[in-house]
Amino acid sequence: MRPIDYHKASERLLKDASPIRRQLLGEISDNKFKYYVPEESMVPLKSLYR
Repeated sequence: MRPIDYHKASERLLKDASPIRRQLLGEISDNKFKYYVPEESMVPLKSLYR
């Protein structure tokens, strides 16, 4: 899942964000390929559905 109305969330939004909130804001990795093939540690939200 990625936001479509911005490329990167603002530092103000990311400053105190939990790992799950960071994922929802699209902050997964600087490596664009990781958006399509993320590592488990990059998608903490996934752990809620196991």
